[in-house]
Amino acid sequence: MKKLNKETLLNRRAFLRRSIVGRLIPAVTVYLIAKSTPPLFGQSSAGRQEPI
Repeated sequence: MKKLNKETLLNRRAFLRRSIVGRLIPAVTVYLIAKSTPPLFGQSSAGRQEPI
């Protein structure tokens, strides 16, 4: 299960970038959707829904 240090470092950097972008983009989209939709839809679902 051990990998080379260079591979793990590169994988971790790529994973960090993907995770940051993967969390940031859906958060922004959910925020924009919740902001654009009427309060009937936005407030109830925006707080409970989590981006996958």
